[in-house]
Amino acid sequence: MELEFHCPKCNKKLFNYYSRERKFGPMIYNCKHCGGRYIDPRYHELAIDGIPKDVFNIPQFIITFIIGALLLWRGIYLFGVEFLNMPDFMQKFLPVVITVVGIGMMIGSVVEIILIKTGIKEKKYIRLYNESLERLKKDSYIDELYMLGYKRASEMREEFKR
Repeated sequence: MELEFHCPKCNKKLFNYYSRERKFGPMIYNCKHCGGRYIDPRYHELAIDGIPKDVFNIPQFIITFIIGALLLWRGIYLFGVEFLNMPDFMQKFLPVVITVVGIGMMIGSVVEIILIKTGIKEKKYIRLYNESLERLKKDSYIDELYMLGYKRASEMREEFKR
């Protein structure tokens, strides 16, 4: 679901985002309109929330590859069909779109599987985790999270001081 985010101080729209969107990095940003500080709901601290379960899920990418192959097969099949009950524009456009989507899904799945198998993706998440730990060791960062309304900030203080 797409949501709008407004600055808590000036109430101007800053961006649209999807509720399932997950980015990793600092959560505190400045409003481009008023300069006020806010917690960006798209960003998550990896040291707090952990790594999402589906990041290293190879079977998920295999299924995506299979779906992409089926779309590719269907798109190629539709190139030869002349008697679809559709407007001429759609009859020429639809097979191209289906074929390109299928190829994109297949390439994306193969790239993700290669990144997982070679350990490149794991190294990336270890780096992001360590950066998150460094931010959370700073009392000023945790204090600001608490002042901006992040509910878990008080329990984080003791956990990340080590």
